[in-house]
Amino acid sequence: MARVLRRALDRRGVRNSQDDKTANVGECGNRHGRPKGSKNKKKLPDRLKKAATEKIVVQEGGRKRKVTKIDIALTQLMNKAAQGDPSSIRTALAELKKAEAAEPTVNPQGDLTEPDHEVIALVVQRILQQGKEL
Repeated sequence: MARVLRRALDRRGVRNSQDDKTANVGECGNRHGRPKGSKNKKKLPDRLKKAATEKIVVQEGGRKRKVTKIDIALTQLMNKAAQGDPSSIRTALAELKKAEAAEPTVNPQGDLTEPDHEVIALVVQRILQQGKEL
């Protein structure tokens, strides 16, 4: 018995914590498992979306209205960027660039008819003539 106890004690006379933490043969390394009520980390994006879309009451100009948290956060970001905060400007411009890249591009030429093209050609021609006269 004393021999077993000596092995479990380290030089300072304290039990070796590593021996307590290692699982015995046939035992699971996580004996108690995930505690009840703890949140699943895999569902973090869903929880983040839910929190961002929650509505809260905001008072603006003497009126109360409900606004999502993400709208408030974006408004604050843009206000700080307008005040000249460098990191907010950088973030706002990066997000605007992403949003513009994600938008589908519209081909304005595809929806125009032949008479539309004639009118545009006349307007361009008139603008060029006025430029030469100046």
